[in-house]
Order: sequence, then structure tokens, then C-alpha cells
Amino acid sequence: SELSDCSPGWVPVSGGCLGFFPWELSWSRAEAFCRRFGSSTHLASVHSEEELQAVADLLFSRSGDASEEELDEEVWIGLHRPLRSRSWQWSDGTAVAYNSWHRASFTRRRACAALQDATGEPGTGA
Repeated sequence: SELSDCSPGWVPVSGGCLGFFPWELSWSRAEAFCRRFGSSTHLASVHSEEELQAVADLLFSRSGDASEEELDEEVWIGLHRPLRSRSWQWSDGTAVAYNSWHRASFTRRRACAALQDATGEPGTGA
């Protein structure tokens, strides 16, 4: 079944598998790292409260795997606003329909989204 097809270290969730990698990378480098696992692998996209909770649960369970130096307070997800674009999009191309995000002002033209803390509190970063 789809839920049992995850590689070791990945967590099965509805619609695929989630992985956690505790390295500090820019959003672009993190997305490129994910793509090394396959052309359909991306930073996580979140389309519902249940999916947000699955990501938060993974972060909470895996945060103990990282040393304090490796663990950042934020992790990238696939939500981003491309350069010179007014609209946000998921890196996997799916529609942005879930809108339970913290609104923030940005000083740069390009913005990305991150989850803050292992609690899964949504936030955005630039």
C-alpha cells in the first residue's frame, strides 16, 4: 500500500511520506535537496489542519534526533512566493487552499514559509 512504501527514516502520511533533515539550508537549497530523492519529492505542502498536525508531530518526534547546534527553531515548508509574484504557491505545484498562516510584512520581494518550533505554530519568514 502507499502508506507502507516509505523509505527508512520517513514517516507515512496520507498522500505520501514525510522526512525531517536537521540541516540549516536556504529555502532554495532545501527544496533542491528534497528533489534529489526524486522528481516528485518536495518540501512539505500543507493543505489541511490534519496535514499541519502530521508535520508538527514529525517535528516534535524527530527534534530529539538533532544536536542543539543542528536544530533550528524554524523548518522550511514548500510554501513560497516567487520573485516578482504576488501569489504564494507550493513547490509541488498543488493549489494553495489552506490559509491558516500568520501574516507578516516582508522587506524582500521573495518570501518563503517556515513552521516555527516543534509545536507546528505556523509562521512565515523572508
